[in-house]
Amino acid sequence: FLFEPLDEQLHEEIVTEVYTSIATNHPEWEITKLSVMQSGDTNSYKGVPGIIIILNIMIRGDETSSIEVQTTL
Repeated sequence: FLFEPLDEQLHEEIVTEVYTSIATNHPEWEITKLSVMQSGDTNSYKGVPGIIIILNIMIRGDETSSIEVQTTL
């Protein structure tokens, strides 16, 4: 995904990859929310905006295990 254009198709591919990876590697996890968006920050490398990924997951059947992970690429 590194050199792909920052467009809606890339966002959809990232969402698909996250869902597939979790289903394959951690089927006990349930994704409660997944957001992929373009960063409005143009202070990154040479003024190019990045991508923000926010993932909320929990262990299936255990609502107290909810966690949010966020990364900016």
